[in-house]
Amino acid sequence: MRKLQSLKNNAPAKLILHEGRHYITDTLQITGNRQVEICSMEGENAEISGGHEILNWVPVTLNGQKCLQAKVDFPVEQLYWRGNPMQRAAFPKHGKLYRCKDELDDPAHYLFHKQDKFIAEDNSFNPEWHNTKGIIVCFTHLWIEEYLPVESFDKKRNVVTTSRASIFRLYKDNGEYRFENVREALLEPGEFYYDSSESTVTIIPPKGFSTSKARPVAPAVGVMLMIKDAANITIKNIKFSHGGGYFPLPDQRYYDIHGFHI
Repeated sequence: MRKLQSLKNNAPAKLILHEGRHYITDTLQITGNRQVEICSMEGENAEISGGHEILNWVPVTLNGQKCLQAKVDFPVEQLYWRGNPMQRAAFPKHGKLYRCKDELDDPAHYLFHKQDKFIAEDNSFNPEWHNTKGIIVCFTHLWIEEYLPVESFDKKRNVVTTSRASIFRLYKDNGEYRFENVREALLEPGEFYYDSSESTVTIIPPKGFSTSKARPVAPAVGVMLMIKDAANITIKNIKFSHGGGYFPLPDQRYYDIHGFHI
C-alpha cells in the first residue's frame, strides 16, 4: 500500500490483497487523476484495519474484579475483540441516563448555542474518581451524541466544565448524559478502561476471552482512506475495520468508520 501512494499521479495501479487482515499505520491517500483499483484476490476476502493489536496483558485486580491490563502508547477510545466492541466503563450502569439539573445560561439562547459547562444532576459526578480529566461526558440529545472531555468540577455549584464546547445547548430538556471512561465503573465482563495518566488499558475479560483466539484491537489510525481530487477509483470486496480512532486533520469533512464492506 505504501508503494501505491508513491506512484506518480498519472500511473495506473491495481492492488490485490490476499485473505486476512492487513494493518495500516497511516492514512491511505489516493490523489490525482489516475486509474486505481483495490480489491481482494478472486475467491478471497481481505480486510484493511486501522487498528493496533494490544499485546502483553498481565493480570491485575481493580475494583475487586479480576482484570487484564496492558501498556499502550496511544489513546484507546474504542476496543474490539473478535470483531465485537467492548464497552467503555461508564456510569450510570443501566437504566435512565443522568440529566442536566437546571439552565446554566440564558434560556433564550438558541439551539446551536455552544457550551463548555453544565449543572450536573445531584450526586452524578464524584470528584474523588481517579484521573477525572480522563473522563468523557457523553451527551445524548436530539439526533446526535457528543463526547466532551471533563476539565474540572465545581463542587459548590455542582458544575462540570469540559475542555471543549458542545455543538448544542446543554439544558435539562435536552441534556441526558453519562460519564464514560470512569475507572470506578469498571465492574462487568466486556468492559474496558483507558488510563491516560498511566498509559494503560484495563479490561474485565468477556466470557470465553483468550488472546490465543484473537487479540484485542484498538482503532489507532483515525482516517483510514482519503480520496482527494481523484477519479477512476475502484474499491471492491474489501472490508474496512477499526477506523475512526480520531480525526487527524483540521477543517476537513470526515466520516467516522467503525467497520463496513465495500
